[in-house]
Amino acid sequence: MTYAVADVGRGVLDSLRENPQWRSLVNHSGALRAIIHEGATRRLSSYADEGEGFKTLLSSLAHLNGQLRFRSGDGLVTIDGQSQPHKEIERFVAFRLGVQVSVTCSLDSHTCEPPL
Repeated sequence: MTYAVADVGRGVLDSLRENPQWRSLVNHSGALRAIIHEGATRRLSSYADEGEGFKTLLSSLAHLNGQLRFRSGDGLVTIDGQSQPHKEIERFVAFRLGVQVSVTCSLDSHTCEPPL
């Protein structure tokens, strides 16, 4: 299975800065790490599971031999679920508006499908 989702909004970093908890973030890659691993959200909410969507995506799909790519602004975080433990690579790339997420996963651990 391969799919991608994108929007051309303001991006993760600018969005997270609405929440005082995340105003100290200084770059787009840091903002991506915050949403992926810490459940960061722009919302000032008291719901315990608020902002957990990307963490759920990571835990659910990376374990299915997943290749996950998260991009926002000039940040790119790639997670390779085919290696154990999962390998995470962070890079700076050409600036793009919004956020893009692409996922490739398979029940077959020897898939040769390239990520989007």
